[in-house]
Amino acid sequence: MAYCDENNDDEINYNELAGLIMAGDILARGVPEKREIKQEKRVGRAQVPVSQLRKAQKLISERLLTKFDSVREALRFIDTDGSGSISRDEVKEMLSRFNLLEYTDFYTGQRRGELSEDVVDTFLEACEQISIASDADVRIDADEFTKVLMAEDIMELNVMK
Repeated sequence: MAYCDENNDDEINYNELAGLIMAGDILARGVPEKREIKQEKRVGRAQVPVSQLRKAQKLISERLLTKFDSVREALRFIDTDGSGSISRDEVKEMLSRFNLLEYTDFYTGQRRGELSEDVVDTFLEACEQISIASDADVRIDADEFTKVLMAEDIMELNVMK
């Protein structure tokens, strides 16, 4: 990549690639300097990239607030057993209904949905970390779920390692 990327923007455009092809002997350009490859921070048991976790937070929040007037109203809808708290299965069921959780379409074989199982599990880990810190219960209550969902940045909650 360093042989082609003349402007060091970590992308190779048409002109840079054409220049490399037309150069003939690429070794005549000399050995490019080593560049540090930036690795995105990963969190949770599944080691999900932080950008995907932030995307999940935003998508879930937007979808819930599009369908419901408030997060509490959405949580009453999600809480199918009426316990006052929600389980992982209840959240995943809701994400499936809203077509957010990835699945394979039976008829077409195409992948649908926007969030992988690993990303959703990591998002729920963040909710559970708040739960464990406050009451040692692994079910997620409305306040904990709302706190994670409505945070400006999920990483600022300091619950993910």
